[in-house]
Amino acid sequence: MGFKARHPLPALEISVRPGLALRSFSLHDDKELFAVVDDNREHLRQWLAFLDLTTSVERILPFLNNCVQGYLDGTSCRFALVVDGAIGGAVGLEDISAQNRRAKIGYWLAQPLQGQGCITAAVRALLEYGFEDRGLNLIEIRAASANTKSRAIAERVGMALDGVLRQREWLYDHYVDLASYTLLADEWRSTQR
Repeated sequence: MGFKARHPLPALEISVRPGLALRSFSLHDDKELFAVVDDNREHLRQWLAFLDLTTSVERILPFLNNCVQGYLDGTSCRFALVVDGAIGGAVGLEDISAQNRRAKIGYWLAQPLQGQGCITAAVRALLEYGFEDRGLNLIEIRAASANTKSRAIAERVGMALDGVLRQREWLYDHYVDLASYTLLADEWRSTQR
């Protein structure tokens, strides 16, 4: 994996495989990111609650500001999932706790890119980054219990199901249970040999 810094904003790029990279978000991603969200609104709405908040380019700016601020203060590290040079989704380490050395991974992907292994490869890259570069001990993925595709990603990368958190998230007009998957640094390292 390749890491390189760019100016003027602190930026990080992780090469995942040919044609697939993770690039930290910048404020300049506003129009492209909004277009991807807008084009995939119906697809994303099934499992993600942010769609009603992102109805214009201007309304995506608070998310991008939060990405930059989280990167600067160490509480999150969110990336544009770049496929063949264009943003195709988002992935990131969120709720990073330096004291407890833990974080959560979140992700979404444009519908035309599904089934190509993009998110699985991106999650593996984030696990390496989180455990090796950030010194985390535990990384978690939470997915709606009925979201079998998202749960399959956690299982594919070797995470263990810790349990189901009942009615943990409000999704437009109802609560959803979240399946919590975790992986420890030692477990991940034992699979990398």
